[in-house]
Amino acid sequence: MGPGSGTSLTIEAHGQPCWSIQPLVPWPALFLLFLVSCVLVWWSYRRLPREVSVRRKSALLGLRAAAALVLWLALMGPSRIHESRWRQKGLCVLALDASASMNIKDGPSGLSRWAFAKQLFAKHPDDLRKLDEAYEVRRFLFGAETREVPRLPGETGDGEIEKADDRTTDLAALLERLLSESQGAACAGVLLVSDGRHNVPADPIPLAHRLREANVSLFAIGMGCESAPSDYCEVNVRWLDVPERAFVNSEIVIGVDIDAHLPKAGKVPLTLKVDQKIVFDASVDFPAGPSARRLTLKHVPTELGFHRVQAVVAPLPGEASGENNRQTACFRVFRSRLSIWYVEGTLRKEFGSLRAALGRAPNVTLRALNAFDRSAGASPDAALLPESEAEWNETRLVILGDLPARRFPAEQLQRLARRVESGGALLMLGGGSTLGLGDWAASPLAAVLPVELNGAPKLIAGPLAMQPAIDRHPAMLFDPDPDASPLAVRRLPKVPWLNLVSSVKPAAQVLLRAEHYPLLIVQEFGKGRSGVFASAETWQWGVKTGQENAHQLFWRNLVTWLTRSDYRESEKVVFAESDRLRAKEGEEFRFSVQVQPTENSADRISTARVRAVLESGGQLKKAWDLGRGPGVYNVQAAPHTAGAYTFRAMVLGPADEPLGIDSVELQVDALDLEHRTPKANLRLLQHLAQQSNGFYFDAEHAGNAFAQLLQQQAGFSKLIRSREAWWNHWIFFVAFAALLCGEWLLRKWSHLP
Repeated sequence: MGPGSGTSLTIEAHGQPCWSIQPLVPWPALFLLFLVSCVLVWWSYRRLPREVSVRRKSALLGLRAAAALVLWLALMGPSRIHESRWRQKGLCVLALDASASMNIKDGPSGLSRWAFAKQLFAKHPDDLRKLDEAYEVRRFLFGAETREVPRLPGETGDGEIEKADDRTTDLAALLERLLSESQGAACAGVLLVSDGRHNVPADPIPLAHRLREANVSLFAIGMGCESAPSDYCEVNVRWLDVPERAFVNSEIVIGVDIDAHLPKAGKVPLTLKVDQKIVFDASVDFPAGPSARRLTLKHVPTELGFHRVQAVVAPLPGEASGENNRQTACFRVFRSRLSIWYVEGTLRKEFGSLRAALGRAPNVTLRALNAFDRSAGASPDAALLPESEAEWNETRLVILGDLPARRFPAEQLQRLARRVESGGALLMLGGGSTLGLGDWAASPLAAVLPVELNGAPKLIAGPLAMQPAIDRHPAMLFDPDPDASPLAVRRLPKVPWLNLVSSVKPAAQVLLRAEHYPLLIVQEFGKGRSGVFASAETWQWGVKTGQENAHQLFWRNLVTWLTRSDYRESEKVVFAESDRLRAKEGEEFRFSVQVQPTENSADRISTARVRAVLESGGQLKKAWDLGRGPGVYNVQAAPHTAGAYTFRAMVLGPADEPLGIDSVELQVDALDLEHRTPKANLRLLQHLAQQSNGFYFDAEHAGNAFAQLLQQQAGFSKLIRSREAWWNHWIFFVAFAALLCGEWLLRKWSHLP
């Protein structure tokens, strides 16, 4: 039966058929006719000859009298009455919560809510049979969705559901379904068995009002407890905090958040595994009652690539639920760390643009500071540059935005100069307070920068077309194919302004020009490198021409060259990245696939097919044909099922042979709305029952709900009488004709006229 359809109509026999007489003429006329027929019969045979025997006279008289009697009976209008009852059963709905919170063990004798609900139906087979006889009963299981079932758990032992497993409890969707099903049908009520853990945005209360308007009452039976019982035991690994990027032989800190509710103080066994190898296995002390602890564990990865971490708490005796005792996360290990310190002094779009390009690089740790709200005349601020010895040792590159030299303490600038000379890197961006406009000529960095700061400082207005100053340089890459890079530069937006560079130092190289003005200048300085980008408008590359890939490629390769590092583990044909390695069900991953030729593969890569797939548990979930040849390709995916996933990017030759493969390991976490708190929401069930003009029953008095349902008046019943007329039945005509024929034959046999 589909939504909105009525219940079935049945016809039942009612009692035995009976006879009724309705004369075709009034009773006095019928009686007079009877007398006249008797007289006529007697008159017809009173003068028979004496030769006719008395026996034959009696036979002739009887036949005539019988014919008259048949005629008289027909005129009496006999009818047969049949009685039947038309009955339309009322609708009755039984709905059981099948969400995962029903597995929590807080029922009588340590039973789970699900087990107690099954017992409830198993103990009332007679009531269920009576409901089936009295009403048209529909049975539903509900959780994330509502589905109709032939029998509820506990009613039969065949194919029972052992435990509830829906990830959410959507009472609103259930009530919507009930409103749809009950349209046009009288409804005895709805028996709702649930713990009330509604955890989706839709509000079920207005739907309860609509049920009352439709004369549908809720009879709710609450499962579970609103407060944890004294013997309640539950442990939950709430979160596993793992940094997504790590480096070979560099220590990472793993955080494990555990929530516990123990009947008495005790120990909780925790195991931490990295790639199935146990790195921590010990018991953690917890007090009695509700409590939370965060454990921090240190780990030093030694192998490149992706690694999977799993934190597991062994189930405790009598634990309410074991569904939330583990968490999984992934991290990726790179060869070396590239720590960048970027400080900006002017509110401009380049700040966000650089953060996006560099902060998402796999092995980059970017610390971006803004000094927008600090006045130009402020005293030197030591916090604008690294302060501790550890921070200086870790920082590989310092990027200075639009800030004058006076904003920095002189000793820190001297420290920065020494850092570059000993192997660090420095990059200064253009602006109204940089280079000669920011008094940098008298600073300790004047010797480090690749340009002379003695000339008249000023800004040159554009637009100015960019062009490469040299054909090839590893710091100047705008396209994955190095041969196409010079052409890609010319397609970029023109430079709206730049700082005038009066002269370039002899050891420096100009890599980019804007018209004839130097734009990007670099040089070796001691063991380190320094550079100047004399403008700050690269954010326009993506906005005006959609060249986001060129923007990201340029900045990553520039900092790679300045720091003498590489953001990849090795030279690869294809490199796959993800904006994150962990997400909840339904959340989106953004993948990037970069294909570039190596020295030995340029010819084959130029026409190779680029393909990507998303897999889980050995099954293909999604596939993309990205294109052909070098380039940067971007795709998205939002898995809706929890588990471990692998994003794999491939470069394929003419015969689909792999020329290069790279993969990213991902973890999709379940939306744990059911185990976030063990408390049942019985007040919501009470409110729903009240608003629908129904009743609420606690677990101890659940059996009364069946009796209450059986008392409801629903459906339609009407006694129908049908009349079967016999006065015109063929049997009367046959009998009348047979009697008259018999009389005629007997008269002829007796030689009577």
